[in-house]
Amino acid sequence: MTSETFASPEDLNTAFLVDQYGTYERLHKIGPIHRVKTSDGVHAWFVTSYAEVRRLIGDRRLVRRRTDAEGAHYALPAPPPLTSSVLCQDPPAHTRLRKHMNKAFSVARVDAMTPRIQEVATGLADDLERGTVVDFMAEFAAPLPITVIAEVLGIPETDRHGLRTWGDQILSMDPAQMQQGGAQMNQFLMALMAEKRANPGDDIWSEWMATPDGGGAPLSTEELLGMGYIVLLGGYDPSARAIGSCVLALLSDPAKMELLRDNMELIPRAVEEFLRLYSSNHSATPRFATESIDVAEVTIEAGDVVLLSIAAADRDPAQFGTPNAAEFEGPNGRHIAFGLGPHYCPGAELSRRQVAISLETIIRRLPDLRLAAPPADIDLRESYFIRTPNVLPVICP
Repeated sequence: MTSETFASPEDLNTAFLVDQYGTYERLHKIGPIHRVKTSDGVHAWFVTSYAEVRRLIGDRRLVRRRTDAEGAHYALPAPPPLTSSVLCQDPPAHTRLRKHMNKAFSVARVDAMTPRIQEVATGLADDLERGTVVDFMAEFAAPLPITVIAEVLGIPETDRHGLRTWGDQILSMDPAQMQQGGAQMNQFLMALMAEKRANPGDDIWSEWMATPDGGGAPLSTEELLGMGYIVLLGGYDPSARAIGSCVLALLSDPAKMELLRDNMELIPRAVEEFLRLYSSNHSATPRFATESIDVAEVTIEAGDVVLLSIAAADRDPAQFGTPNAAEFEGPNGRHIAFGLGPHYCPGAELSRRQVAISLETIIRRLPDLRLAAPPADIDLRESYFIRTPNVLPVICP
């Protein structure tokens, strides 16, 4: 069953970007796959059911590299290092690059970083100005993952001031902003590469530059740029947005906050529920069909663009008992916020650790934290990625 739900770019912006979660509720009642037109005028298949997203996310007939799909075209105005990175690759290129990416987020590395994550979170909480309205995103949610990921890459503290701005620009929906942020990020990463070549350090960037790939060759400059983009953007944005969304959700629901305060052992479960509800991408990296694929009652033809909505899948009532609400104490299904299979997010454990530490730190050290504006008035980012607060005004007496 399909629907021409978004018949024009204007309809897409109105129906989807303004109210993604309400749109998902309507789409789930219609069927698992929908014919849509994106904001840049590209016709695509939009898959929203948990079962079909889970099945198709590993289907080898759907590829990420657009040149591998006959006649496929998708006008993604992202910087070239991002569109040519591991994010948009398929095996065997993806497999080779993914081995390098995994080094940045190994369990051993995350375990070793955990005390530092706690130290940074404690410092940010203690430094939060009392008695006045502050932006929680700017003062806690963003600085924590930026500090952590910058240390992974060996970026000096004096050089981190532009990372959030450039990341926000690249992940915006404004092509001019994306290009501007990309240009700044390129310049920054090229300078960082030059510095690491001259003065290698105990960081993943230096390790990447010194370690050959499976064929014995070093990573190319373009590949290193792509790795830098993915680790910086993937290490900062999803975690910052997840932390901000979790805090907004808890401060909007005092009963849930009280439940966690009295039952801290529920924090791991709360983290999973908040990741399911608020940190899933609304549309995963576009796929391109290399041959026809039957889905429900439609056929995706070779060359078609396919958008797998992880966020919609993670709110599918056929999979989750309370699809639009956090359930901390009972079974509520298994989310796919970090993807599945070969494209499973390598930074998943680091993100989980940062969100859990943030929640515990806030509950313990900022027990009186409260919103400084009604939840309905909080400015949210309009995006095909993660829809979360741009600014989160809070006050701590």
